[in-house]
Amino acid sequence: HVGPSADAGKAWMGVCRLSGGMEPRPDSGPPFANFPAAASASAPIELIDGRSMPLFGLGVYQSPPGKETENAVAWALQAGYRLIDTAALYRNETSVGAAMRRSGVSREDVFVTTKLWDDSHGYDE
Repeated sequence: HVGPSADAGKAWMGVCRLSGGMEPRPDSGPPFANFPAAASASAPIELIDGRSMPLFGLGVYQSPPGKETENAVAWALQAGYRLIDTAALYRNETSVGAAMRRSGVSREDVFVTTKLWDDSHGYDE
């Protein structure tokens, strides 16, 4: 058997639509089952400043620092991904940066999202 079981999506709170707000719906199936066809890895969203940001990207949660993360990021960038999601808590941000520098893809063309603890925002520094 390949793919999710019949009960795989029962606990997942799906998203009914992208436009008009996010409306959770129980028992809606696997993640992204109800996204419109236009929501693909290559479909960007427009930011308030007019720039376009990809809807989907590579997340490196639980990816260990070092070559494994560097390779994953490098391969994703080679495949055309332009959004990388990381966090200080993951302790792999250095590996993400190393892969980006090696990739040859312009930094201005890649969105990197990250998360910080409240005491790490540097506001008072």
